[in-house]
Amino acid sequence: TRYISVTGVQTCALPILLGLNQSLSALGRVLGPALAGFLFVQLPGLPFYAAAALMVVGALISVRLVRPQSAA
Repeated sequence: TRYISVTGVQTCALPILLGLNQSLSALGRVLGPALAGFLFVQLPGLPFYAAAALMVVGALISVRLVRPQSAA
């Protein structure tokens, strides 16, 4: 949440973004274990592969979104 609050987001959009961040975190905490349980029943190693794939996707998105800061 600190990254969202210091990235220069307009003040009126900040509460919306912080609320969206919290909502998606809560959704992940509810759906994550259920999905992992389902995947584990299919194949015991599958939840780990799915988590690794999600982390790769998240890393690619974060690399794409992070812009180099110009030296002032």
